[in-house]
Amino acid sequence: MHGQGSGPAIIFLHGFFSDQRLWDDVIAPLRRHHRCIALDLPGHGGTDDWRGPATWDGLCAELDRLIAAAGPPGSVGIVGYSMGSRLLRQLLLRPGPALGTAVLIAPHPGWDVAGGRARREADELLAQSLLSRPITDSVAHWAALPIFSGQERASAAALARQRLIRSAQQRSGLAANL
Repeated sequence: MHGQGSGPAIIFLHGFFSDQRLWDDVIAPLRRHHRCIALDLPGHGGTDDWRGPATWDGLCAELDRLIAAAGPPGSVGIVGYSMGSRLLRQLLLRPGPALGTAVLIAPHPGWDVAGGRARREADELLAQSLLSRPITDSVAHWAALPIFSGQERASAAALARQRLIRSAQQRSGLAANL
């Protein structure tokens, strides 16, 4: 977990195949007026901060503790991107500490209840692939998915940073998140 700044707390939840570094450029201006807390979800980056099991319920319970410790009821904001949005959605659907704000960015993967079974099957295949291939192959495969087709417009430096972050993840932890 990485915290910066002071003021009302905002918790940042990254997407799959990323880690807390995803938020560096977002946090930089916000930390002047907010306490920004970016964390690594299980299987991503340095995950020693998680005490509970890497299940939706375990993650939500750990986030409940973090929210309660971060500020008075109703004062803490959470921003989730992609997989972080899926986790935030689960958090919002259950009883727990009151939030001040919830921002879900690109929550589409796994959002469709009707397509849940197909999504779980696709996730299982992806998990098997992650475990059987070198991380560099998985990074290249992930970057080539249609959902990321616009990223070729990013700068070479941004793409290199993205590859570095993705390559630093733990294959077994990534697979467990699926």
